[in-house]
This record gives sequence, C-alpha cells and structure tokens, in this order.
Amino acid sequence: MKTYIIGAVVLLASLWLLLVFSSSAPLQSFTGPLAPVTSAEDEAADRLSTTVEGLSQDIGPRGLHTPGSEEQANRFIQGELRRMRLDGTDVTLDCAGVPGTAIEVVIPGRALGRESIILTAHTDSAAGSPGADDNASGVAVLLEVLRNVSGAGCDRTLRVVFWSGGAAPSAGTEKSAAAAYASRLRGRREKVALVLCFDSLGVYSDVQGSQSVPFPFDFFFSKKGNFVAFVGDWGSHGAMDRAVEQFRLTCKFPSEAMSLPSGFNFVSKADDGVLRDAGFAALRVTDTATWRNAAVGTGGDRSTNLDYRRMARVSKGLSDMVVGLAKRTTSLL
Repeated sequence: MKTYIIGAVVLLASLWLLLVFSSSAPLQSFTGPLAPVTSAEDEAADRLSTTVEGLSQDIGPRGLHTPGSEEQANRFIQGELRRMRLDGTDVTLDCAGVPGTAIEVVIPGRALGRESIILTAHTDSAAGSPGADDNASGVAVLLEVLRNVSGAGCDRTLRVVFWSGGAAPSAGTEKSAAAAYASRLRGRREKVALVLCFDSLGVYSDVQGSQSVPFPFDFFFSKKGNFVAFVGDWGSHGAMDRAVEQFRLTCKFPSEAMSLPSGFNFVSKADDGVLRDAGFAALRVTDTATWRNAAVGTGGDRSTNLDYRRMARVSKGLSDMVVGLAKRTTSLL
C-alpha cells in the first residue's frame, strides 16, 4: 500500500510540474486596469477596423470555396502595402497539388541578415464565414506590425508573409500553405530563427468565464478572455520564453504563455503546428479563437464582434516584441 501511495504522489507531482511548465514564462503578465487609449492607438484602431471590414465585409468568405475571393484578398493586401510604400512579392505555392498563393515582404537585416524571423497570417476563412476574427484580425494586426517595424533597422531579416490556405479544411495538413511554405524555406536553405503566426487576434473580454481551456490546464490560465496568448507545444518552450519576455518588457497588456501537448488539435492542427513539424521554431499569437469566440468558423464571425482598441495595443506590443527579437543581442538560434 505504501508503494502505491508513493507512486501516486510522484505521479501527481509530475503532472503538477508539467502543468506549471505549460504556463511558465519570464516576467509577469500585466494585471490591473488598462491605461487610457492614446491618440496613436485610436488611429491604429481605425486602420485595423478598415482592414477587417475590407476583408470580412467587402470580400466576405475567402478561399478556394469562394471563386475569385483569394484574388480580391491579395489585391486588397497589395493595396495596403503600396500605401506603406512596401513591395510585396507574389509567391505561388503547391499545397500537395492544391494551388495556394502568398504575398511576401522582405525587410533585410543588418548584422544578422542571414537569420530570418518569419511573421505570417492566413488570409482565407472557413467556407461560409466572413472570417473577421479568423483571420481578418490576424491580417490586420500583421499589417499594423509591418507598418511599425519596416523602418526599425532590425539586425535579423524579417519575412512577412500573407498566405491563403490556412483555414479549415486544409489547416494543419500537408495541403496547407504553411506546409508548402515550409518546403520552400527548406529548398532555399533559409536560416530561420523563429516563426510567428498571427491567427485570430480580435476578441477580448473582462467577463469571468469568457475564456475556456481544457481540463486540467484550466487551473493555470485566466477565466477572463482579456489576454493575448502565445501558443506552442512543449518542445517550443525556449522560443516561447524569448517571445513572451520581449512582449512583457514593454507592453502593459495581459499575456499568457501556453506550451501545451502537441496532441491537442488546437496546438497541432494549425499553421504553427505544421511549421514545427517541419523543423522550425514556431509559435501562434492569438486570442485563442474557438476557446474564446464561439463564432469562429461560422457565419457569425463578423467585424462588429472585435475590439479594435485592444487590438491596437496588442499590435504595438507585438511590434516592439518583434524589434526586440530581431536584435543581435537576443539569442534565438
């Protein structure tokens, strides 16, 4: 009996340590009331709203399921890039026989120019869904980050990629744009320091119970859906620490590090999971999508549900984070 008790204690202690490990990250998440919105954040919120509405309302469902929608989304993004005086290169992807498209913007690095940080967002949505949160919000935030970092003079090269082929049903499969882009990276022998996938970043709530996380991990994460999450598997904990630390250094906004078992579809069946499977250090930056927003993937995923002021603050925090990660003094490889 004593042996069984000791075994049970060891098992429970090991489980507890794994759960603690899943949520651990450097520094502390911001708590307390948010500071008043600044005029710069108001301007950013307007830009974010315009982008989300342009994709989700003016174009609507986007992907192979809606003929012509991918071309419309690409034209929209290229138009935004031209406004920023940036050049976007059209890239054709072979997603296991299914055609995919991408737009890539390269900002050459200085001291560590051969090392790349890749920032991505998928432009398509689930069939029949306007895709405001999933993933017009991710596209909008990535455009705002690009606006902020394009002239920052980073040491590492930044590759900013908008692709179609990241929503259901191809998400997390060999037919995804992420899998095709990973093959492209390997073929070009790119030295990739980190990949950050911006996916569903528009919904936030201070209401208790607005956030769900599966048992037993729910004991370690907030029940309020007011934070931005960094998601990876247990093997990506090193990259998680670097990213979360840089975010928390400057951004007064709640954040959670979610290093979870790859067995969760939430972790593996997405662009970042595919990229990790291909051997790259990859994280997802997200509002946790369906764990917070039941409208994701449905016709109810509309632009009116998004909180653009909080998106603006998150965008600024992510911009500063990217600049920090791109410094030669930040060890990634």
